[in-house]
Amino acid sequence: EERKIMSDLLEQFKRMIVEKNRAEVCALLPELPKNHSLDEIYRQAVYPAMNEVRDLFKARKVGVPELLLSLDLVRQSIDGLSQGSASGRNDRHVILGVIEGDVHDMGKNIVHAMYQGYGYRVTDLGKNTPVARFVEVARSEKPDLVGISTMMSTTVDKLKDAIAAIKRESGAKVMVGGAFINREIANRVGADGYADSAATLIEETDSVLAG
Repeated sequence: EERKIMSDLLEQFKRMIVEKNRAEVCALLPELPKNHSLDEIYRQAVYPAMNEVRDLFKARKVGVPELLLSLDLVRQSIDGLSQGSASGRNDRHVILGVIEGDVHDMGKNIVHAMYQGYGYRVTDLGKNTPVARFVEVARSEKPDLVGISTMMSTTVDKLKDAIAAIKRESGAKVMVGGAFINREIANRVGADGYADSAATLIEETDSVLAG
């Protein structure tokens, strides 16, 4: 009976994340670890909440602001529960950045939030990042994945140069994304994967890293 009550608590916690109820999330956080392992909390509440929010975003039932609010609550939950140390994907390291010549970083920031919500360790190089900077950090940190964003078609040559150098110097997989990029362009510049939006990001990343 006690386990049933706590399962209801996990369901309530999941619902509060989806509904972006910060006060309730903060109130429930200290109660959850008393009767549930961190793994149970992640797998029965945090990740299902993330998946539900992503599905709503994919179906265009919520917009970017709502998505970011829920992602922020997930990050807050991870910090409150475990300082980020007990996530299903926390052994994976991603480097993110917007390629040199582009200062549009909203898409990259959403991707950053999504990765953090799912427990990836993220190094964010920001916007207008030179090819040499991507290569330097990839070489020194040996990430599992480098994600490069661009909204502009004028950066294609730099994108291609960056991907070739990153693979040569670090062996990391590289994913790309941005307004003008599609699967054909991603293949042409030598990327290992492409996410057309935050809604498909995690599945594509899992596929790339498994390949």
